[in-house]
Amino acid sequence: MKLQRFTVCFILLLLVAAGAYAQGTTGALTGTVTQAGAKLPGVTVTIVSPTLQGSRTTVTGDSGEYSFSAIPPGKYKVTFSLSGLTDVVKNAQVNLLETTPLDADMKMSAVTEAITVTANQATVMETPQVQTNYKQATVNQLPMARNPVAQTALSPGVTGGINGNSISGAMSYDNLYLVNGAVVNENLRGQPHALYIEDAIQETTVITGGISAEFGRFTGGVVSAVTKSGGNEFSGSVRDTMDNPKWTEKSVSTQATPIDHTNNTYEETLGGRIVRDRLWFFVAGRQAKLQTSSNLVTAQWPDPPCAAGVSSGS
Repeated sequence: MKLQRFTVCFILLLLVAAGAYAQGTTGALTGTVTQAGAKLPGVTVTIVSPTLQGSRTTVTGDSGEYSFSAIPPGKYKVTFSLSGLTDVVKNAQVNLLETTPLDADMKMSAVTEAITVTANQATVMETPQVQTNYKQATVNQLPMARNPVAQTALSPGVTGGINGNSISGAMSYDNLYLVNGAVVNENLRGQPHALYIEDAIQETTVITGGISAEFGRFTGGVVSAVTKSGGNEFSGSVRDTMDNPKWTEKSVSTQATPIDHTNNTYEETLGGRIVRDRLWFFVAGRQAKLQTSSNLVTAQWPDPPCAAGVSSGS
């Protein structure tokens, strides 16, 4: 039965990922290439990243502009090359749902050499969209819950509502929550189902204003989380989260004494390649055994959350 549940969950997640990849799961990289202040057409721009299968290449247009849309969020190495000019290599961080600007100025060169720019380029606001991006690696170091709801509460323009977070003054049920582009709002209060494993999340973006109409189904804000996607190198993690009712101080003196029992929640992730630059895999799981009362009754989740995904390149 467990194998059957895992197989069904695996297939459903693949179908969801395939149908919702373009919405709420990618970022963009754009910029202008110049030479001595003049716009430079015909420059070959190549990007590579641990989160991108293979590489992508484009050529600047007549106005020297280039654009990479719908690319996975992550750290990118961007190379600008044109015959007779010195190659320029820059590093860029593309965040979820954000358009990252990256310009380059190329120099004449009599010999073959390369210039690598390692400093981060100042980000210029080129869109009215107001958003905050949270990397899960950073969230794991903060004294807070590691889920998208808790991260939303850190964003400007967000206040606590009756049933959940209120974004930009809207009701708490007017927000849209996405995981890998799939809507996870429940139908009663509009709050997100816990259809994710915290250790599997890569990053979360909270948009509070100037939101694109591509999302729909909201009048408040949009919270979009994307999970890890494997890669050419194998990686994984194992986490044991412990809690004990005894560790919480009584709120009133008449409160019953909490039981002294440590509960464990285990999370595992594993990602890697099946075919380098062509086919990747990523799976995650969570299990927990919880003691719910002093009579030592132990509960096991019958259907633990699961996550899985496969990415393929062309």
